[in-house]
Amino acid sequence: MGLREEKKRHTRQQILHASAQRFSDRGFEGTRMDDIARDAGVSRTTLFNYFPSKDDIVLAMASSFEQQFPERIRASCHSPASTRERLADIFREAAHYFTRHRALNAVIYPELTRIRGGRDRSNRQVTDAYREAFTELLQIGRDQGDVRSDIASDILADMLWSALSTGLYRAFGEHDKKRDIEAAFADYARLMADALAPPR
Repeated sequence: MGLREEKKRHTRQQILHASAQRFSDRGFEGTRMDDIARDAGVSRTTLFNYFPSKDDIVLAMASSFEQQFPERIRASCHSPASTRERLADIFREAAHYFTRHRALNAVIYPELTRIRGGRDRSNRQVTDAYREAFTELLQIGRDQGDVRSDIASDILADMLWSALSTGLYRAFGEHDKKRDIEAAFADYARLMADALAPPR
């Protein structure tokens, strides 16, 4: 990566970091683009060159997690563990992420739902990325004999994605405390592992 590209990447990260802090402290509506530019140490023009609107900032923040977590699922496939252990790790990591960034996620994801709305293509791309990652995990599990083979992989992958996404949206509820979220994710992982196990 050249110096120019590195500088652009650094500026982008500064903007996203400043935005995350502002959104956490002031909420989406309470944050102005001018505030973000000032906190990031960039001009208003520079900010708008990177992100024309707050909606674009939210999309960039969500995209970062949505790209990284399927890769985390794939990485777990190469660990010397059972499918049950891999699922426990995956769901635990998701719970930790959302409890660490709870205030920010409480702002981002309702806005993300509004922004994407009927954007079927964007939603489908996210779903497909998770389904593909879970399908790889399932195949590894079948190869090692701890995932059932009597149900199609795409159906099982849909089940895993549904459980994970339900857990993520549960994490947005203000009534849920950190320990409740982590316990719920652990239960989802255990239930999924039980459902995936070969019938006796």
